[in-house]
Amino acid sequence: RVNQCPLGSAAVAGTFVALDRQLIASLLGFDAPTANSIDATSDRDFAIEFVQALSMVGLHLSRMAEELILFSTTEFGFMTLPEQYATGSSAMPQKKNPDSLELLRGKSSALLANAMQLAVTLKALPLAYNKDMQETQQPVFASAEECAAMLRIAAGFLRDVKFNTAVMHTAASTGCMNAMSAAGYLVQQGVPFRRAHELIGAAVQLAIQKHCELQDLSVADFSGLGVVADDAFFAALQLPAVLAQHDVDGGTAPPRVTSALQSTKERLAAIGELQHVCS
Repeated sequence: RVNQCPLGSAAVAGTFVALDRQLIASLLGFDAPTANSIDATSDRDFAIEFVQALSMVGLHLSRMAEELILFSTTEFGFMTLPEQYATGSSAMPQKKNPDSLELLRGKSSALLANAMQLAVTLKALPLAYNKDMQETQQPVFASAEECAAMLRIAAGFLRDVKFNTAVMHTAASTGCMNAMSAAGYLVQQGVPFRRAHELIGAAVQLAIQKHCELQDLSVADFSGLGVVADDAFFAALQLPAVLAQHDVDGGTAPPRVTSALQSTKERLAAIGELQHVCS
């Protein structure tokens, strides 16, 4: 859509030299020449879209960094920060600071600012080239450089980080995180969801009162609430079943995650092959 060659548009109205613009575009690797010379000299939509796309990459890197920072705290303990992507505290000898993640989070603001700068620079310009457009170069190159650096740091961090899966397993198995799975099991047995939601909600309240987990309640406890708790019901409360229930396209059941990873690897490989062909 934007891979169009402006050569031949001249200053504004097109050149008086008899150029074969189709041939020039083809030789230079473009899909076609631009259709309008005034638009070709005044348009910077491609620059705005490029920088906006980079700002979205930065936005997602920032959100990922925030979650990783949170999960690395003692309160969660889901992961251990890699030494090369962390620094020591100036005050607390025992502390590791997630500096690389915090910088990812902070630098994303520059990408967002560059996208806004481009839009504000262009918003009131008349058609054709204006010298203001000289100021559109710096945000493009700055965003490209910054985003590439952020991606390198993020990739390196994710290669070296160590996840504490035992702690994560415990967290996923406590706090009545299996309540939805329990309600889902009842629905599969023909109980309307509204009623299943009510029954399992009452069971959660009972578990809180007894200072135990949902799966630790007895058959009698569930029976008193009107829930038929057989072996299949208790199996639905175990973590493998809790994870497996989200088995739809885009869901988080392990087979779906495996499939999504494979699909992503194939897409990346195809992009890499395309880049190799183009180069």
